Amino acid sequence: MPSRLKKQLIEQLSSAYGFADRRPRLNILTIHRVGPSGGAVPSETIARELEILKQRHTFTLPSRLDDEKGSSHRAIVTVDDGHISAYTELYPLCKRMDIPFAIYLPIDYFVHRQWLWFDRLAFIYHHSRLSQLPHSQRLEQLNRLRQLLPGARDELLDRIAHEAGCDVPETPPEAYRAIGHDHLEEMIGSGLVEVGSHGVSHTILSLFDKAGIERELADSKDILEAMTHQKITSFCYPNGLAGDFDERTDEKLGDCDYQTALTSLEGSNLLNGAKRFRLLRVHTGLPRHAFIKEISGMGAIVRRREPPLRGSSLGPVPQ
Repeated sequence: MPSRLKKQLIEQLSSAYGFADRRPRLNILTIHRVGPSGGAVPSETIARELEILKQRHTFTLPSRLDDEKGSSHRAIVTVDDGHISAYTELYPLCKRMDIPFAIYLPIDYFVHRQWLWFDRLAFIYHHSRLSQLPHSQRLEQLNRLRQLLPGARDELLDRIAHEAGCDVPETPPEAYRAIGHDHLEEMIGSGLVEVGSHGVSHTILSLFDKAGIERELADSKDILEAMTHQKITSFCYPNGLAGDFDERTDEKLGDCDYQTALTSLEGSNLLNGAKRFRLLRVHTGLPRHAFIKEISGMGAIVRRREPPLRGSSLGPVPQ
């Protein structure tokens, strides 16, 4: 069957399934960088996805979920990390469409203006002889760094930069910088934007012992609440794939008074009865037929017939 016809059939079947399945759904859209280049998703693509969601969903925010459960579909727009494009690209788009979104901020990046570790790796690749490193070796290096605690991770990044002959700036340059505090204040003041925690160091939560998990959860919550004057009720797992959270993280999320936690596992949630610390998300930038398949719930049916895959929640391998 020609690819175009196959895509049309998938879209039609998914739409039909979505109408036939009367159970209200919660679809959470995951966004990282927005823009025309550098592995970012174009704002036009995100606008198209928001229009699709708008047809059958009511947009809400994580803090309002318990107040808005009912018989209709809900959608939440989320942006991870807080790169500057959240303010320059996503915020104007959501203002025009009158759609709220939640932004999940890691403390070291947003407050302390430090590098996100994967951005630092991307900078090294782009500004050294490692620009010729094969994709498979980049992925291997990325996965190795992902599984390290902050101290060991920084040491390895220092070694990679030194061996590559790359002088990495102390703070991220323009292409990698975070939104400013004034940007966040403006977005919160609009009434459209809610803040959630993405931890302190953007490290996989389950790598820590219980004390470390609590520090990542409690410290980030306290700092963000003091800065934003909002109650922080939602957490987004760094990386957020299978194995990145467990019973210990559930316990500490409850102890720190979080109400929801978002994974990076692909899928649509049933609104009533969704696991509050295991919320699935739909990643932006999918082809139209694949996006409709996911938000309809058909994606979950297809995945039951396929072997599980473990991917990356960080987007493309750093270029």
